Amino acid sequence: MDLWARRKVMELDASLQLKEAEGINRAVEETRAKLNEIFRRQKVASHKQEQQQRQHSTKQQERREYQRQQDERWVPKVGDRVFVPRMNGSAKVVSIGGGEELVLQMGMLKVTAKVAEVRRP
Repeated sequence: MDLWARRKVMELDASLQLKEAEGINRAVEETRAKLNEIFRRQKVASHKQEQQQRQHSTKQQERREYQRQQDERWVPKVGDRVFVPRMNGSAKVVSIGGGEELVLQMGMLKVTAKVAEVRRP
């Protein structure tokens, strides 16, 4: 082979290598773009999930606060059933004495408790 033919082969080889490198670079850029899009979507989804969790937490807190306010205003009447947390059971209000004291019937037991110690069943 003469010098000119060798040179032509080398130029073609270099041209092929350059095209191959450009193709690889293009594939890398496309992959990067796809990954960036995936990361962006995950970030948005994560943000939405955090926002929903915060809203859910806020709603639960509002419900607890509302229930607490309702419980604070609630005063049982004679004949009402109440839950006594310290006894882990429900009881019937037999009588109310002194505004804050309740006489409760828990099965065969009669118990005295304060209004603050009982909850709605």
